[in-house]
Amino acid sequence: MKYWGACCATSIFLFYFPAIADEAETKGGLKIVSDDGNFSAQLGGRIHFDTYIFDKDLEDPVNTTDFRRVRLSMKGKIWKWNYKLERDFASDGTGGLRDVYLATKFYTGKLTIGNFKPSRSINELTSSNDLVLMERAFTSAAGIYSGRGRQQGIDWHKHWCCHTFGFTLFNLRDPGDPRNSGFGAATRLTWAPINDVLSTVHLGVYRSYEKANQDSPDITAEVAYAGRRGPEQLIAITPGGSDNFFGEFGDDEFFLGDGGGRVNTTGFELAATYGPLFGQAEYAYGHFTGKIYLSELTYEEFFGLPPSFFATP
Repeated sequence: MKYWGACCATSIFLFYFPAIADEAETKGGLKIVSDDGNFSAQLGGRIHFDTYIFDKDLEDPVNTTDFRRVRLSMKGKIWKWNYKLERDFASDGTGGLRDVYLATKFYTGKLTIGNFKPSRSINELTSSNDLVLMERAFTSAAGIYSGRGRQQGIDWHKHWCCHTFGFTLFNLRDPGDPRNSGFGAATRLTWAPINDVLSTVHLGVYRSYEKANQDSPDITAEVAYAGRRGPEQLIAITPGGSDNFFGEFGDDEFFLGDGGGRVNTTGFELAATYGPLFGQAEYAYGHFTGKIYLSELTYEEFFGLPPSFFATP
């Protein structure tokens, strides 16, 4: 009896484990797929290395070398869910999180939950491996969405015929910030009236809304000249925390109403190809606002006379 038991156990070991063995592929990268096809994992990454040499003029930038991107990623499938985990080691702290999400089919579209790029700006959504120029345009996280290229939230995206539509709900929490700093929403619609082997025409429009909580970090729009190591210019800012005001005037002389602020952005996209020729343009208008109230005492100190309106809320 013990002999037959041992034979049965050996048979199960020999025939069962090959049935669940994972298949590994190395063509074009390392990929592992389970025998039943329900699980898979594929490794990837990128390294972008820069050298900076400036002709010093009015500013005094630094000539140096730098890793622009050092990313390690893993993507695959867990049953009906797709996943991606990507970390950038060239960024400090948990701010190095890039695409970290789960995605699945939902109502003929794709539902994504996690950390990713909201549905806005063709220049921002284009992979850094496919950019025409080294630096992104101002209509991206390198400008009007400074530090907010990726957000945590939920997104639904659909593609049909020559159209795409996406809608995103997200919060403004930076991965390195332990607080919830507000919320936002973005939507984008594109149309390709021409899309064949020789030529393509792309038209797009998007809308973004961001509402920061009071005492949250400032929402800014910044532009860097001559690359990431060049001089920077602050273009717009919403009044976030009280650090911008309290202390300089005193708590009794200044009052913040809605210190978080709001940002409304509308953008338009145009891109076209004809054979080897390619052109792309994008226009975005951002409105940065915040309700800040001066007390009557501060107004009178600034202008030397009482205000002609009701200044203290």
